[in-house]
Amino acid sequence: MALLVDNRAAPGGVATPGVHALVVGVSDYAHLPRHDDPPDPATWNLCSIGATSLSAARIATWLSGTALVHQLKTLRVLLSPTDVETAGVPAWAAGAGVPTRANLARALWDWHQDCQDDPQSVALFYYAGHGFSRGRGDVNLLLSCSDLFAPGGPRLSNTIAASNVFFGMAPQTAGDRIARQQFFFFDCCRSYPEEMKAFDDRTVAPALDVLLTEGVPDNRSYGRWFAAPDNQAAYASIGQGTRFEKAVSDAFLRAGRKKLVTGWQLDAESITARLNARYATLPGQMMVPDASSPGPVLRRMPAAPDVDLEVILDPTASAAGREVGFQHAAMGFVPGTLAAPGRHTIMLRPGEYDVKVRGPGMQWTAVLEGQIVLPDVENPWILRGWP
Repeated sequence: MALLVDNRAAPGGVATPGVHALVVGVSDYAHLPRHDDPPDPATWNLCSIGATSLSAARIATWLSGTALVHQLKTLRVLLSPTDVETAGVPAWAAGAGVPTRANLARALWDWHQDCQDDPQSVALFYYAGHGFSRGRGDVNLLLSCSDLFAPGGPRLSNTIAASNVFFGMAPQTAGDRIARQQFFFFDCCRSYPEEMKAFDDRTVAPALDVLLTEGVPDNRSYGRWFAAPDNQAAYASIGQGTRFEKAVSDAFLRAGRKKLVTGWQLDAESITARLNARYATLPGQMMVPDASSPGPVLRRMPAAPDVDLEVILDPTASAAGREVGFQHAAMGFVPGTLAAPGRHTIMLRPGEYDVKVRGPGMQWTAVLEGQIVLPDVENPWILRGWP
């Protein structure tokens, strides 16, 4: 079973727009070595992953527990956790489907049908697992299923092309009611294995129809994010999750952009800005975004999200015991806490602040003025020159 949330019979039914999500985490591969076993050249040195199902489960949990731009109407989840992930995967995951090729193709078809309820609906796809390319460019990324390298068939038969997922969700006919706001997250490597170059035929059977119908514009508002550029790897920590998922989850929680009429919203632009600020600073990682303008909206918020600002107190002879505070023109003074030299995280509302410092028995003294705090802040503030 893959359908874990089904609110299509809720008040309003199919007559109102909703959010339809398909979340896939492939960790345990039936025909690959275990995550902690030596790789095998016969399976392109790929092993099971002890992280991606855990990350997918976190994304699904956030979607099911958050007030989105529309009601979450359907949530389909496919997971194959390894034993090292079992303790961290929530109990509801027992109802998720197994991400074999047949199951993923069926889930994609059903998700596509779910998204036909209203053009104002939102579609979201998240995949975490092994990915590899059959050439350069976005259209060549292959998403592997848990039965990858199953005997008795071509080695690429248990993969699905990311391009088929993306283009298959475009409007196909003049009357197509497909959700026009769409999010795609590809949390996987995009390596180009040497073994792939020997293939004369690299085609993969489609899971969705892609029709070339004259006069039907692709008028979607979409965002696509790849965890790695062409021919590069994405990384994970065994038993903890993927780096990219942690950055996406952070963006879901902390990203936001202010619109004059609708207030703050979590949309493709704000997600990209936060990922550029945080994920792209990790060693060896580079996120590749692609979004329409305007981009889709996932969530509207009554107020700005708090920003987890990093402040580095640069050690000096007199730095011990200093207290840091933040002065905002409208919100007043926000005192900090006594802090030793080092790196500290301070939660602030977006805005412009003067940073003040005082020591025991001293007055507050400004050390930085007019500092901007936004959800996509890139670098920590470094405080030196203590008063």
